Order: sequence, then C-alpha cells, then structure tokens
Amino acid sequence: MHYYISYDDAGLYQYLEKTRIGATSDFDLIRHGYFEGRYYKSQEDFTKSIDIFIGLLDQIEKSGIKDSMNYKILDELSLLYNKESGPDFVKGFEYATKSINEKIRLGASQDELAKSYSIKALLYRKVNTPQGVDSTYHYYNKSYKTFTISNGKQNVLHNLNEFKFEQDSLTNLDKAVIASIAYRKSQNVSDNSHQYFLLSKILLKKKKYDEANILLDSLMSDKSIYDKSSFYIDLVNTKLDLAKAQGIWPDDEILDSLIFNINRNGKTIIAEREMTSRLGLELENEKTRQFKFLALLIVLSLLLCGMGLIWYARSKFIKQRHKATLAYLEKSKAEAELKAIRAEMVGEQKERQQIASQLHDNLASLLTAADLHLSVAKKNDNPISLDKAKDILKDVNQQVRNLSHQLVSPSLLKFGLEPALETFINGIENDSFRINFSSDLGDKRFAETKEIFLYRSCAELLQNVQKHSNADRVAVKLQEDSGLLSLSISDNGNSNQASLEWGFGLTNIQKRAQAHNGNLEVSINEDGFLAQLSIEI
Repeated sequence: MHYYISYDDAGLYQYLEKTRIGATSDFDLIRHGYFEGRYYKSQEDFTKSIDIFIGLLDQIEKSGIKDSMNYKILDELSLLYNKESGPDFVKGFEYATKSINEKIRLGASQDELAKSYSIKALLYRKVNTPQGVDSTYHYYNKSYKTFTISNGKQNVLHNLNEFKFEQDSLTNLDKAVIASIAYRKSQNVSDNSHQYFLLSKILLKKKKYDEANILLDSLMSDKSIYDKSSFYIDLVNTKLDLAKAQGIWPDDEILDSLIFNINRNGKTIIAEREMTSRLGLELENEKTRQFKFLALLIVLSLLLCGMGLIWYARSKFIKQRHKATLAYLEKSKAEAELKAIRAEMVGEQKERQQIASQLHDNLASLLTAADLHLSVAKKNDNPISLDKAKDILKDVNQQVRNLSHQLVSPSLLKFGLEPALETFINGIENDSFRINFSSDLGDKRFAETKEIFLYRSCAELLQNVQKHSNADRVAVKLQEDSGLLSLSISDNGNSNQASLEWGFGLTNIQKRAQAHNGNLEVSINEDGFLAQLSIEI
C-alpha cells in the first residue's frame, strides 16, 4: 500500500490546472485523467476516482494506446477496490491480475512486477481464511524476492510486519520493526511515522504501556500528521486504547486537545465527527460504569445490613447447632480428602505405568542396541558401530528430555502456564503442522496443581491430534472467564477420527478435570476435532 501514496495535494492541483487546457491528444488526455484520478484519490473521493480510471481504460481501448500508463491505471483500480467492501471487492483481484499480465507483456521492470505482487498480497489480507493468510504470505515473499531496490524490499517488510501484527504473531516482531526503522534511517528516509506507529501498537499489545505512550506522544507532537486525517484518527484511537488498557481516562483538557488538533480543511470533518462520536461513546460508557458501580455499592450495603440483622436474629440458634454442624463438616471434609487422595493415587499409578511402558518399550530397547554396538566397536575396533551407538544415545537423550518436559516443564514452574505452553507448542510445530496459539493470561499465575494439569492435558491432546488426525492446522486457545480456566483445541482433520474411543488419555483427563470441579467435552464433525477443557480457578 505504500508504493502508491497520494501526491501532494497543492502540487497535483497546480499540475492539473496547467495541463487541463493543453491536453488535446489521446496521449495527453489519458495522462491528465490519470493524475486527476490520483487527485480525487488523495481527497478520499474514491467513487469519483474509480469512475475516472474506468473511463480511462475505455479510452485506452478505443485509442489503441497501450503503454505503461495502462498497467498504472490497473494498479490504481486494484488499490481503490481494496478500500471497498461487498461484491465489488473481487474486482480488485481481476485488475491486479490484468496488471501483472500487462507488465509481463510490455516487459516492465522487476520492480514494477514486485509492486503488483505487493498489491495482490494487500488484497488477500482482507480474505479472512487460512487460504487468504497463506496467499498473503506467498505474495509478500514473492514481492520481496522480485524487488531490486532496497527501499522496495523495506516497504514489503513493513507491510509484512503489519500483517503479522494483524495475525497476532508478535514473537520478536518489535525487534524486526526496530531493525527496519534503523535501516530506513541509514538510507536517509525521513518519514518513518508508520513504522513507529506499528511499533507503538505492538508495545501496547505486549502491555509495555510506558514505551507505547512515549512513541504515541512523539508522533502526535509532529504537526505535519494533522494533514493525514485517517492516520491522525488511528493515532487518537490507539491513544484512547492505551488509556483504557491502563485504566486511566484522559481528562477534559487532553480530550479537547485531541479534537482541536484535527485538520479542519473540509475533507476531515467526517474524521472529526468519527473521533468525536467515539469520545462521546467512551464518555457515556464511563458514566454508565460509574453509575453501575454506585448502584452496586448501594445494593451491597443493603445486603450487608440485611445479613447483619439476620445474623443477629439467628445467632442463638447457630450457637446451639454449632457443635453438630462442625462435626458434620469435619466428617464430610475427611471423606472428600480421602476420595481425592484415592483418585490421585489411581492417576499417579496409571502415569507410572505409562512412564514405565515408555522406558521399557522405547528407551530400554534403544540402550540395549547401543550396548551391542559398543561391544562390537570394542571387540573389532569398528568405528561404524561406535557412530551408531552415539546416534542411538542421542536419540535416548532426546526422548528422556521429551518425557521430562511432558511431566513438568521447567518454564511452567518458573514463568507460568502461558509461556510454558507457548514454548511447548513452538517445539512441536513445523511446516506441515501449524499451531495457532492464543491466550489472555499473560504472566498471571495460578495454583501449581492446576497449571501442571492444564499443561499435561494440552500436551496429551496435541499428541492425540498428531497420532490420529491428518490435520495440518490446529488452534489452541487458553483463557480465563467467570472463575474458570478454559483450554480449547481444534483441528481441521478429516480422517477417521470419528472412530476413536475414549482411551486412557482422555479418560484420565476427564477424571482429573472433575477433581478440579471441571469437565472435558470432545466433539468430532466434518470440520475436525474439538476438545474443550475447563476447571475452576
């Protein structure tokens, strides 16, 4: 999207005024119309800009003049239809494909082709499907490889970073953006506002509020951005999102300043209304929250008073029943603890049996094979047997590490559930088995037994997907809601999963979930496998 930025409004208007009268030939009229379309695009009058460019295509067809201006117009239409929604959106793909074919036919430069590939990636970004995501990555990579100029490559990298942000692929993304900014500065690129804005949004998502606030304040202090109405509105919205995330509502002076700094040049009145509407809505929501909080305090006060009166009236009765109730509670508590101990013992015994089976079936046989190779190497001085023994021992070491991580991950004990699961998933993910992991826990910690249970359950369920499904995409979602910790795992497999029965793994997860006052639900349909596990916090 950064290859076809708007021309300076005043300069473009002057150009149109100079060429309007002198343009008489088809050649001049087409070029004049092209810049006129660009002008209305810069004014955000997209409908008029589209009409002008479509008319130019008809004029080119009638005149027979087909040069670089033809594919430039096709590129502009592709970008304009990307701003539209509804059925006409697909026209953007048609114009982009025609542009690529026209550039190939006319022998356009590699950089021109790279621009078209980048436009196609931009179009696919609006296709919210796995195929759309794959196609977006494909065309951005193709554009990057095709570009011969470094600035073009850097623009593609920025667009790719923006797309990763949209997909919540935040790992090391802030470092990539910082590296991009450093390179652009080394190339004397003066305008890096979009790169800094992306970095501020990444920091906001990573809850680095102070750093995000410094970047946003620095961007908004640049008066030149007031002419970029949509960009300024994005900055304001992000600033408000930051304040909301911190639980700090901006005071009236800051809000008045935000509204005042919007450029009132005619084209941004809608933008002002849009932002003012959001501010009004946020203020209304804040008043509503305050009213609800006050009402809640009143209700709680009344309840406490009522409860106090009831407690006072029944205090004598409670004292008389105290000893009997205490004895009953002690007995119930003892029975519950006994049941929990029995369930834990059964579960631990089954886990021991499973570990023993892995040690006997896999590691023992591998160690026996390694011993045989070492004996042969010692007896015959055979280096081949020694190398085989080394390979087997490496395999044994890896299996022992995997077994250890399945039991209790070191990162789980040190950092918590979300980082541990992210580390585990990164370890088993590959090109043919992609896992999309999302969580709203952050660095929040819970009881160790609950974290270990969810970690092991996730590992068990993902292993089931790998063993019993031909899925190549899995979604893992971890969240806290209404006093529950929930883990859901779904895949796009379409094999014979429906024939799977509840074996030891799923049964053990179900029983342990019930011990945590939770539940496990498993469903299989034409869309794939879905497991939903929840326990009380």
